[in-house]
Amino acid sequence: MVKVKHPHRLIVLLAALVAFGPLSIDMYLPSLPLIAADLDAAQADIQLTISSFLIGLFIGMLFYGPLSDKLGRRPLLLGGITLYLLASIACFLAVSAEWLVAARFLQALGAAAASVLARAIVRDLFPLNEAARVLSLMHLVTMLATLIAPLVGGYLIMLTGWRALFVVLFVFAALVLLFSAWKIPETHHGSSRGSSFLAVYKAYGLILLQPVAVGYILCMSLTFAGMFGTGGIPCRCFRSSVAAGWSDRLGRFALDRGRSTGLCQCDWRAGCQLYGQPFVAFSRAGRSRSRDCRGLPVWFRRTGQRAGQLAA
Repeated sequence: MVKVKHPHRLIVLLAALVAFGPLSIDMYLPSLPLIAADLDAAQADIQLTISSFLIGLFIGMLFYGPLSDKLGRRPLLLGGITLYLLASIACFLAVSAEWLVAARFLQALGAAAASVLARAIVRDLFPLNEAARVLSLMHLVTMLATLIAPLVGGYLIMLTGWRALFVVLFVFAALVLLFSAWKIPETHHGSSRGSSFLAVYKAYGLILLQPVAVGYILCMSLTFAGMFGTGGIPCRCFRSSVAAGWSDRLGRFALDRGRSTGLCQCDWRAGCQLYGQPFVAFSRAGRSRSRDCRGLPVWFRRTGQRAGQLAA
């Protein structure tokens, strides 16, 4: 563990690093129909910008950890944010859907550096028990960013147009880059760096062979998938929800979110069955020992029990 003066003062900055991903996705969602109209592109082509961002985020997260173990945290962190800045400029200047898809992919590669290395720096700076508390606070910031970003994005689009979103993201990233270069030292020094990339990827394989680890991964993955799966709840569902007494403003916001993702024509019940049923089975495995859970693997039930205990 690296000794740094006043490491707790870095928590806000580290939380801002983790927020790169949620801000870049959720602030952008309300603008999809407007971008399609402005670039004279099909809705399906513009929706690929979300897929390309998620693919870039996945690839970056897969490689930044091992690279930082070998090369250090600070160079990759600053380099990733710089890539994010350049990609944001490219997004702002986009004149076609293909251009925007490619720029969003590069933007995601930069965002992945911030998200991954912020968590790695926490483990470098704090002991294990305290690191868990700090990571939970950072996760809270991620959830707040997910909540606020669509509202901010909607107002920006209404006032100035969709390109202003990338101006805001550029300014945010520039400020974070400035403070990161000023405040965050190298926390993973040469004496503690590994000597083999292959050993790291072998460790990935060992993790995937651990049934409990796979259970936790499935839990997080299905929850994340459910969030996207319910993004396309159709219009009739929201109308009935409002008629049943829900807030009209909430109904309109959800309707706009469904339209912006281009999934409004989908059957929401099918989406819930696709994404929700495995997670419900996982939850039941942790809360019940009845016959309907006996067919599930033992490791799946045990992991569900642990997840249920944590959620209780």
